[in-house]
Amino acid sequence: MKTSLVVLASILLLVSADALSQNKRWGFSDAFKEGLSRNQRQGQNVGVNSVAVIAPSVSTSMKANRIVAANQWSLTSPREASAVLVVVRSSLMFPLKSSHGSYKELEEDAGRQLNIAGPNYHVYLFRINDDLSVTEIDHQSFEAKD
Repeated sequence: MKTSLVVLASILLLVSADALSQNKRWGFSDAFKEGLSRNQRQGQNVGVNSVAVIAPSVSTSMKANRIVAANQWSLTSPREASAVLVVVRSSLMFPLKSSHGSYKELEEDAGRQLNIAGPNYHVYLFRINDDLSVTEIDHQSFEAKD
C-alpha cells in the first residue's frame, strides 16, 4: 500500500493553504522536497484512492473530511483502504509513533492526544502493511485556529 507524489503534494497544498489563511509562513518547498526525497527513497509511487480515517474529535473529523474531499478519496474500512488518514490535535511536535503493530494500536494512540484543545493539527498518512501493521508515509502539522 503506497502513495503517489501527487497525493503527498495535495496534502501539502491543503496544509499550506490552511497555514497561509492563518497568516503563517509555511515552508512549502522545503516540506515538499523533504517528502519527495523520502518517498522516492522508499519507492512509494502507487496512488491512494481509498482511506480509513481516524479523527477522534469534532474538529479533527471536520479537517479530515476536508482533506478526503480535496483529494477525492473514498472512505472505506481499514481492511479495504489503501492508506489510513489520521488527524489529531496536540502540542507535541510528533504526537504519534511512526509505526504501530495494528490499526487498533494507531487508533488508541490517536485517541490519547489532546484533540479538543491541542494548539496544532497533525495530519498523518499511514500505509497498511501486509501483516496489518501500519507505517507512517507522511506527517504535516500546522496551527489550529478554531
